[in-house]
Amino acid sequence: MQKERAVLDEKLSHADSKREDVKNKLEQETEILKEQLTNVTNQMGKDREIFMSENEKLKVLLQDIEKDHSEIQSSYERDKALWDGKF
Repeated sequence: MQKERAVLDEKLSHADSKREDVKNKLEQETEILKEQLTNVTNQMGKDREIFMSENEKLKVLLQDIEKDHSEIQSSYERDKALWDGKF
């Protein structure tokens, strides 16, 4: 009976040790994943700022191009009207 109890105590001790090892590994992995998530989140924020800035620059460029196009179109229409009047 004592021998069986000793074997069971040993098995229990071994199981507790394994459980503690698994718990520690999971805690380490959790910390690593939290750190990775923080890094990715920070990088995404930086990337978003870059994209938003680039988007604003492109919007301004588009407005400038549309303005130039409009001026060229107006000039063309005016010149066309003048030339149509001469012939």
